Amino acid sequence: MNWNESTINPKVILGYYDSAPSLEHVDVHRISLMRDGPMAEITFDVGSFPERPSRKWPPGANTCQITVRAFGLVEAELTRWSNQSSGTLNVGVVQGGIEVAFSGEAKFRLLCSHLDVAGVTGYVNDISGTG
Repeated sequence: MNWNESTINPKVILGYYDSAPSLEHVDVHRISLMRDGPMAEITFDVGSFPERPSRKWPPGANTCQITVRAFGLVEAELTRWSNQSSGTLNVGVVQGGIEVAFSGEAKFRLLCSHLDVAGVTGYVNDISGTG
């Protein structure tokens, strides 16, 4: 099953991509835990740029960033964090809900009852490192 099919709103991603982008080689920018819900938000860059970027994105946008929300958070484990948090994000249905697990330079795992796509944005990433 594609990770996008585990969300309650899979059409959001399909509005930008022909099929959901791979979650291998993502760059996690932020993970937030909130007691209301309880809920977690994860913001990450994906490796592929969408076929249908928004016209509202800045000219020259070359990186797509996705934010997902984990509702009904039951478990949250953060065992490693880094200022360079690249790795693989795995999303799947497990007994007890939906598991979101990240491994790479950072490592965390969430278990929740529902997952949704909270946002898809594009920005200009100065990949060359000269800006």
